[in-house]
Amino acid sequence: MDKKDTRRIVTSFLYAGVISLFLVLIHLVLYVTGISPGLFGIVPREVEGLTGIITSPWVHGDWSHLLSNLGPIFVLLSAMLYFYRQSALKALLWMYLMTGIWVWIAAHSGSHIGASGMVYALAFYIFFSGVIRRDTRSIA
Repeated sequence: MDKKDTRRIVTSFLYAGVISLFLVLIHLVLYVTGISPGLFGIVPREVEGLTGIITSPWVHGDWSHLLSNLGPIFVLLSAMLYFYRQSALKALLWMYLMTGIWVWIAAHSGSHIGASGMVYALAFYIFFSGVIRRDTRSIA
């Protein structure tokens, strides 16, 4: 492994770590202040629920919910940033918006929060990009 590859791995982990830390800090602030995470959720087919498309991936219902998303987000985001650095930013923006939009359009009633949509979108992107590019590391 050369110096450039090592730097790429480190920066991928660093960016994924910052995002993961941000998720924890947001949850900690909501927990300490007693603000309901549901206020930031997507409410399907309701105009007031549209803001949740932007805010919902950042909030989680409880510590268990957050912890169940942190590991996959960290690993998959690191992999995405490492393997697909050129397309990562554009793809992440599309994933972020489209998962929220689809929840707003198709989900059952209630307030939907959490980063699970991003977890599935990242896994889908990495796997199928690997299939299309015949990259066995991504497929694995």
